[in-house]
Amino acid sequence: EYTFGAIGWLDVGADGRIYVLDSQAQHVAVFSAGGRYERTIGGPGAGPGKIGRGAVFVCLAAGDTLLVPDLANRRVDRYTASGTVLPSAPLHLEAGVPFIWRSAGSGIVVVQVRPIPRAASTPAQARDALVRVAPSGATAGTLLTFPSGGSLRLAGEAPEFRLYAPEPAWAIGGDGTLYEGVNSEYRIGVYARGGRLQRVITRPFSRKPVTETDRQTMLSFLMRSWRDAGTTPEVLERLRSVVRFGDYLPAYTALQAGPDGMLWVPHLQPASQLSAAEQESYNPLEDAGGRDWDVFDRDGRYLGGVTMPARFTPRVFRGDRIYGVWRNDVGVPYVMRVVIEKR
Repeated sequence: EYTFGAIGWLDVGADGRIYVLDSQAQHVAVFSAGGRYERTIGGPGAGPGKIGRGAVFVCLAAGDTLLVPDLANRRVDRYTASGTVLPSAPLHLEAGVPFIWRSAGSGIVVVQVRPIPRAASTPAQARDALVRVAPSGATAGTLLTFPSGGSLRLAGEAPEFRLYAPEPAWAIGGDGTLYEGVNSEYRIGVYARGGRLQRVITRPFSRKPVTETDRQTMLSFLMRSWRDAGTTPEVLERLRSVVRFGDYLPAYTALQAGPDGMLWVPHLQPASQLSAAEQESYNPLEDAGGRDWDVFDRDGRYLGGVTMPARFTPRVFRGDRIYGVWRNDVGVPYVMRVVIEKR
């Protein structure tokens, strides 16, 4: 019960319980605030209460309703915090692909939806939407829209990947404050409820070109992942042919809403700065964000930098606790909680 195949996402309840989505096992493992195993929710399959392949996110909505976006089964799987199966909600993909889900720890759940381009549209016309999700799994209104990123295009017979292309990043605070910026520059907007821009946070940033080492390390990771997933050699070659790269490294990799209205921004960890051994096991989902983070207060003032523990990737901030994935020196994943000490 304490072993994970591949930790997708996790969330934390008001009572401190920890809900961990194991993408490989296709279930949610539940632990007490002290880390004691309590139960397993879901399991692989397509029937009621089961979770399809490829599920990554788990979010705790209002009323302690657990939501698991399930693209394979085209639905949002729903459970009570105790594990009772609730009626699922359909995922309507006509408006776009819901691909990043976040919860704010206050019952607010938001999903980023990327539209599927029409034949007559251009990438510059595409706009992603941040959409609130109700405990029922249904959408409950658009909070913000912004230009779509260039990392993934969904037009045509096959997706096109353009790694290191400018991509929007966002976070949501417990009070509903939204943070959003495009990672090609260090410029982050802070939006109040209703989408009103309150301020813009900036920091000096010098663009650095993508190196050949960066390209080869990222490509090696993708090929390794697709091969491990059972992709045939013929399909591997087709996938390799649709991978492209941007020209410059991003300014940051993600955004996190911290305690007291703080904003936490991780620096990028370029693959070219890793050792040869680290490049062999490089996983951009876990390793792209460096250990160094910038921290801003609720008024946008820069407070300073924080260095995270080695091999630790934060997932969610809850009060003065950070919950994330820590991997030991052979890559075995653990859930780890660290405390923010405010002085």
